[in-house]
Amino acid sequence: HIRYIFAYTGIEYTDERIPEELWPEYKDSMPYKMRPVLEIDGKPVAQSNAVARYLAKKYDLMGRNEWDAMICDVLVDTLGDLKQGE
Repeated sequence: HIRYIFAYTGIEYTDERIPEELWPEYKDSMPYKMRPVLEIDGKPVAQSNAVARYLAKKYDLMGRNEWDAMICDVLVDTLGDLKQGE
């Protein structure tokens, strides 16, 4: 869902994907040994939902009130479920 936010907002970014077979070589150097990782001001940040919420707040995509923000969270969670085939 991070890429969806970038696409929607038109934010340019570098998409560096680590092939599955190379992941073990990189895993220990990643925050929480997870991916995706977004670098913000030179600091790597993992946890895709946290990164998505950060970007949504930064680019004013969280709605006008708490209800809108909750609906945004529902959509993000639904995307995650769909990705995992639930």
